[in-house]
Amino acid sequence: MTAIQTRFKGRYYRSRTEARYAALFSFCRLPFDYEKEGFWLELGRYLPDFFLPSLDMWFEVKGALPTCEATNKCHCLADETNQRVVMAYGAPGWETDLGCFSPGWHGNGIQALPAFLMQWISPEIVLLAIEAAQSVRFGEPGNIVPLPLAQRAPEPKLLLTKTSDGGVDLPF
Repeated sequence: MTAIQTRFKGRYYRSRTEARYAALFSFCRLPFDYEKEGFWLELGRYLPDFFLPSLDMWFEVKGALPTCEATNKCHCLADETNQRVVMAYGAPGWETDLGCFSPGWHGNGIQALPAFLMQWISPEIVLLAIEAAQSVRFGEPGNIVPLPLAQRAPEPKLLLTKTSDGGVDLPF
């Protein structure tokens, strides 16, 4: 399937799926940078899709079944940046799986998208945000039509624990 370049909130994303994750993060009021920085990894060049600064982690979007190469690049990115990496398997949804990669660990955990987000964002906000990200309609460039419920979503509070060195303690 060919990716459809999509505009969301004035920015172009390489695919409709990436734009839906941008919508999800926006509806969750979770700050993100899109294609912030590229890397020369042991396996070659790599440009992660998103960086989530408040969680200090990279977020990569892949199709339903990521390749071994994509998985290996996430391992390398985690090791070389000493930051966690999350890889989403498909568009945002209730049953979307995420691969979670930690520096120095050559396995990966699998977690459902809603449970992953609910570690930091209230369940009510996560449920509304997923529904909104699935339902957003990308019209003319720059125009989006969000779900009415998403417009009424209260400001979420990130449930983060600060470490003694000023970092953020994450549950995975």
